[in-house]
Amino acid sequence: MTKINFIISCIVLPVVILSSCSKPGDSVNPTPPHTDTVIITPPPAPTLDTSVKGFLYMSLDNALTKINLETKSVVWQKYLYHGDHNGMEFNNGYLYHGDYSGLTCYNPVTGNRVWEFGWVSYYSNNTFSRYAFSDSLIFAVSATTAYDVSSLYCLNKRTGTLVWKNKIDTATWALGGYACAPQVDNDKVIVLVRDYSGHVKLVAYNIWTGQRVWDAGINDQLTLNFKVDNGKIYSTGHNVFCYDAATGNLVWQKTIPLAPLYSGLYALTSFIDGNKIIIAGSPTAATCAVLTLDKNTGAILSNQPINKEVGSCMYRDNVFYLGYPDSNYFSLTAYNISDMSAKWTYKHTAYYPQTVTSKNIIITGVDSAVKVLDLNGNLVKRTPAMGTYFGSFIYIDSASNVFPQQWQ
Repeated sequence: MTKINFIISCIVLPVVILSSCSKPGDSVNPTPPHTDTVIITPPPAPTLDTSVKGFLYMSLDNALTKINLETKSVVWQKYLYHGDHNGMEFNNGYLYHGDYSGLTCYNPVTGNRVWEFGWVSYYSNNTFSRYAFSDSLIFAVSATTAYDVSSLYCLNKRTGTLVWKNKIDTATWALGGYACAPQVDNDKVIVLVRDYSGHVKLVAYNIWTGQRVWDAGINDQLTLNFKVDNGKIYSTGHNVFCYDAATGNLVWQKTIPLAPLYSGLYALTSFIDGNKIIIAGSPTAATCAVLTLDKNTGAILSNQPINKEVGSCMYRDNVFYLGYPDSNYFSLTAYNISDMSAKWTYKHTAYYPQTVTSKNIIITGVDSAVKVLDLNGNLVKRTPAMGTYFGSFIYIDSASNVFPQQWQ
């Protein structure tokens, strides 16, 4: 068969086959075929995105490490003066990091230590605290240990010089460790104070002098993970409280309905978005619930269960991210906050520190590497294996936007 006849046969044969399959009533004059060629192929695998730029500062194998995500390379590694337990903070061009025994300021360009401040301590795992800043000051809280009780420290953030110090716990070590994350509102720094009997209350101090400004009174239903937003203080436990940050007066209180589904709600985490408070918790060992409250009144706007166990929670731009154990994997699922419909699920090997940015999700420690997902759950970048033990981190993108690890 000549080459021309072969081509003609390939064109004619499908027409003959189609004609022989016609049924009564079919048109004997079918419409001419389209001249366009339509090729249907499986979607390609996500392409690694070289546009993911920025620097990841993290505790890696107990060393402070700077990673260039664009080149997937280590820029430098430095001795980590104060472990890896507390969160990292970036403020006015400097990096701050510490643990149960103190706080260190680093130059993020070189990794060199600028200053170090320590306090009397004994190892404690109750130290996952964050720092607060105001003007030239940084505020840090030490943990209650067998050697000393928790204190609020005010330091000069450029020199590490102590400005003032107040004890915020007078209870005995027998009542357990204690540490909270300080919050700043205008000229006040606000902390949760515990007395000798174990009762707690919100107290505000003047940022410059350490003098007490107000005392909100004992409320043992307050939580350590309270937040300050737009002049108000929010504490999200079984009962949600809103206080005026200027006066310490209670603005509203809301008891979360303890219907059977929410009996024993624990491990509450919260996110503030506009006029909403998003609260997540575990009513049972195998389920998660997400509530949305009106920030101004405490009214419950929605109350939606998810049939998953809580492992980690993140939130950004009306999307709620839930990490949970899933057979031999640890799955991360994105949900629309409006109706909690699932958008996508990404499976990886275990829970590791992570954060969500305006463009990506960063997960550290997976297969000893750093993975970057887009907001559709696709893997767009993966670094080579970097180490074994991944601790806290902070990410700064190419536009100098700062994204701390989400500790929820």
